[in-house]
Amino acid sequence: MSDHQEQMSISGFGSSSSLLQGRRFYCREWALDKLRHCLDARSVPGQPPGLLVMGGPGAGKTALCTEVVWPTSKAGLAAGLAARCLASHFCQREDQRSTVLWRFVLGLVEQLRASSLLSPGYKEILNSPSVSSALEPLTCQKDPDDTFKSAGTPVRPSSSCPVSDVGGGLSGCSIWGGRRKWEE
Repeated sequence: MSDHQEQMSISGFGSSSSLLQGRRFYCREWALDKLRHCLDARSVPGQPPGLLVMGGPGAGKTALCTEVVWPTSKAGLAAGLAARCLASHFCQREDQRSTVLWRFVLGLVEQLRASSLLSPGYKEILNSPSVSSALEPLTCQKDPDDTFKSAGTPVRPSSSCPVSDVGGGLSGCSIWGGRRKWEE
């Protein structure tokens, strides 16, 4: 497990794990290459590219997202997408905590704070009195939207940095950063 992935799983509010973590990933290796290609190729001046993976129950969204975040296959390791992952969250019906909005928001912020893909200026913003007070668990429970706006809004990708929201329904979600560090 990389340092980045380990940091993402250590925190109290961080990403929930996937029930598929560590399981063999097979028969969908082509999807990893396609995902990497789409993230690399989608470039519109002035707008960061985006990508949404959708599918019905059993289509493999969670398996794909799990393999991207915690690769086990040769194809997953070769795609190199885990290093570009800023944050991830897997909702599980069996674990009510994984579906609580304020926990998602605080987990997202913790993972963004730990990311080497973001500029040090982002951490400074999080430490400012107005934002750090919004990050208190009780404050976030009362108004998770405000906490997200305070802590998530300062994240501004450069125009050449691919950004994607991957997942579907309650299966999984990952937020991606490109090869370059994000700028304010």
